Amino acid sequence: MRMVFSDADELVFRDACDRLVGRFDEWAGERGLEVDPFAVEVALEHKWAVGDGILSRWTVADLRELLLGWMPLKIAMMEEQWATVLPTLRVFFDFLTRTGLADPRCDPGLPAALEELAGEFNAAMGDESRYGVAKHWAMMMLRRGVDIGNEEQVGCFVTDVQAGEVFYDPEQALQAAILTGQEQMRPRRRRLAAVALPADEELAAAAAGSEVLRRLRVLLSWVGDGRRLTQTGRITLADARELVELLGTGDVVDPVVHDRVYRTKSSEELYGLNVTVEWAKAARLVRTAKGRLLPVKKNVATLDRPLELWGLAFAAFPRLGLAICSSGWTESMLRYQFDEGACAVLTAAYTLGGDVALADLHELVWDLASERYETDEAPQQQHRKTWQKLVEHDLRRMLQWLEILGALRMIAGEAGGTATDEAAGGTAGGEAADETTADRVAELTALGRWGTRRMLQDAGFEAPVMADIAGEEAEVVVHVAGAAASEEDADALLRAWSDARGEQQAIAELTALLRRSDDVQQWVVTLDALVEMGAAGIEVVMGLRDDDRFRPYPTLVLAQHGVVDQAELGDTDVAVMLAEQLATVLLAGDEQVVDVFTSMGDADVQRAALEDMGRCGHPKAPAVLTAIARHHQDPKVARTARKAALRAG
Repeated sequence: MRMVFSDADELVFRDACDRLVGRFDEWAGERGLEVDPFAVEVALEHKWAVGDGILSRWTVADLRELLLGWMPLKIAMMEEQWATVLPTLRVFFDFLTRTGLADPRCDPGLPAALEELAGEFNAAMGDESRYGVAKHWAMMMLRRGVDIGNEEQVGCFVTDVQAGEVFYDPEQALQAAILTGQEQMRPRRRRLAAVALPADEELAAAAAGSEVLRRLRVLLSWVGDGRRLTQTGRITLADARELVELLGTGDVVDPVVHDRVYRTKSSEELYGLNVTVEWAKAARLVRTAKGRLLPVKKNVATLDRPLELWGLAFAAFPRLGLAICSSGWTESMLRYQFDEGACAVLTAAYTLGGDVALADLHELVWDLASERYETDEAPQQQHRKTWQKLVEHDLRRMLQWLEILGALRMIAGEAGGTATDEAAGGTAGGEAADETTADRVAELTALGRWGTRRMLQDAGFEAPVMADIAGEEAEVVVHVAGAAASEEDADALLRAWSDARGEQQAIAELTALLRRSDDVQQWVVTLDALVEMGAAGIEVVMGLRDDDRFRPYPTLVLAQHGVVDQAELGDTDVAVMLAEQLATVLLAGDEQVVDVFTSMGDADVQRAALEDMGRCGHPKAPAVLTAIARHHQDPKVARTARKAALRAG
């Protein structure tokens, strides 16, 4: 059975939980052991909802949180039921071990811990000051003989409470509400997909080549012990002329346009120079005091530590909105929400893993920047397109500077060129890229991933790296690889894990996982991992092609890797995969299955697919076909589904 459900969809978890609890109940019954399946269901839900989602790995800390925190707060049970909880959990842990489902890292001290926690558990369950608001009222109903699963009885109880016919302690009710509020406000475990990062030495080498870092070093060298500023706190024009050349920003002092000289009145007008100076201030490399620009000595030491310096520059980037989105004839909505926009862009690029289209980033930033404004209401509607263009203009500036920093790269479409070409050269003065860049996509560099990961960790996210997972058990590795942000990350993890295990041991563990798993998605990722192992792994997968339990997935994976011809997948194989896919959708309801199915093609395509599903022999096909028969709007397609369901049995 699949046992790892870290961040899994609730419907997927519930379905697996029901199957695992059912198998445990059956196992215990065969041995004449009395158990309470509800206690196991509660434990598994706790492990999934607030734990690590590894249902087969339990520690004493997990037990303490479950028995002394989760259950007293949330689970309504009469006192006579308490006595079944600990014995049931003891049998459950024995079940995991004897059936081979227990994770090797399961704590061997669990039975002893259950004995030690018995007294504390009973005291916690009986302490009404620990009840959450739902449990408070549920216990009142249970004590009055109300079946809390019966909507009519619950409704009558609520009516009696509202009529003042049920006595309750308002202070206890208030305490329960406070506890529930505190629980809801408690930071939840927010785990992101693991990413691959190179060693610090490689990151430091990349940071040393950052153009932004070069400019910051030049600026600090120029500042020396301090430089005089204007009365408005700006670099003097005389100094600016020198700095523009030293920094290589491409800014032009006193530009000439159509034979007319436009005098530069302030260094603030020199876009590239101004951004560099403000960046140094935001990174706390320089400061202003008594009309002078001074170095911050404690951070100047980072100039010789490129990765640390790059980290300071990256962390300072979201605070550069006023400099990067400089004002002109008008301002975009992004200027004063630049920090939120920058974090949203970096998070999107990090979590999506691969390339992110510039159009998608523009939509993301526009939604974020415009949510505080009534842009859909007249008369503002007439200005909406102008506002969108202004936001896109500043988004391009944001991406240009991130590329100069070395945090991301803009990959050109057919139009050619890159954002760096524009920011480092002719458009360093602030001109946005032209419309031919609309097909570009953004991709984080290794440095960008490193910096964004630190940013997300500071925001409370768990952001693991592949190196943290490489020493894990096979099922955890397969789960993380399947959820990886990119195919490259998944391959890197599997290679690192295989190298640590040794090829022979890695193949043996993946094969064992495959044979005990009941999850098709897990099969596919595991089969893919075996094929990636090379000849020895491919031999294992080839040997599974005739195993009816796994068919047609070994052939599918081999075909995806070009080992066998795609034509070896027949109509029956395709029908099996379709039935499995729709069975997963069915967990969300019959109507959702019909919606997905009807998107496949016209009525003739649908009827042919239904006939194939009726003959494919997949055990989940009858339920899928029955759902389609009940809810499909086309009578002919519905009739075909009914006939196919009867044929499927």
